[in-house]
Order: sequence, then C-alpha cells, then structure tokens
Amino acid sequence: MALFREHQVTAYLAGWKRLGYTDSDITGPSDRLVDDLVLWGDAATIARRLAEVLDAGADQVLLTPSAPTFDSVVDVLVELAPAVRR
Repeated sequence: MALFREHQVTAYLAGWKRLGYTDSDITGPSDRLVDDLVLWGDAATIARRLAEVLDAGADQVLLTPSAPTFDSVVDVLVELAPAVRR
C-alpha cells in the first residue's frame, strides 16, 4: 500500500510539473498552486471559480468543504449545488 501511495504522489508531482508548476511552487506551496487547486472564498466566489473550472473542460470536480461541523458542510454544499448542477 505504501508503494501505491508513493506512486500516486509521484504521479501528481509529475502532472503538476507538466502543467508548468516548478519545484518551488510545489514545495512552497506557492500562492499560484494553491489558488489553482483550491476554490476558496464565499459561496459566490467559489461558484464563479467552479464555473471557470468547468468551462475550461473539467468533467470531474471534487468538492470537499471545510467547515466546523457536519451540518455546516451540508449547508455549504446546498449553497453550492446550483453552481454544480448545469
């Protein structure tokens, strides 16, 4: 299992480098890498960024809200649902 995880990490690193991220971007991590990989902000900002990602051709997007309670996570997902359902 450890080798599988190591392979997964290596694959992510190689993919990010193919996309133009530097070792410094990855080890930082740089603001650029975080902003490109993490949709953050209020619901309207996240919905706008999500639309940009989908419009750019993403066909699979994983939403994992960070919130203090399970109920809060559900509330965030409910608020973002209209942006996800196209």
